[in-house]
Amino acid sequence: LEKERTGGKTYGERLRRGESIYPEDFLKSTPSIRDEVHYRVRYRGYLERELRQISRLNAIEGVALPFDFDYYTVRGLRRESAEKLSGLRPANLGQASRISGVNPTDISLLLVALEAGRASR
Repeated sequence: LEKERTGGKTYGERLRRGESIYPEDFLKSTPSIRDEVHYRVRYRGYLERELRQISRLNAIEGVALPFDFDYYTVRGLRRESAEKLSGLRPANLGQASRISGVNPTDISLLLVALEAGRASR
């Protein structure tokens, strides 16, 4: 569906635009295969975005937070987040991201602060 063209566009592009036009050999597939392919083609952009997000989340799991890190010195970090992080002392950014009240902006600020700290050493 992503390679074959009809009317100047691929079948996949047409499907994402809401058109229900399929190549003949696709229609010969079993209903379960058609449903799965239809889902993957139609929601391709959303699926790719989810995979990128999973990849980013896996990457922050590996970013260690020093036990003695002073969260109150991170510019822009909300006081509520600094208090929670100081009290719970997560071992890495992944754990920090799962703390209730710590938002993605806080995680980004922590990552920048950690990288700046490494650069100054």
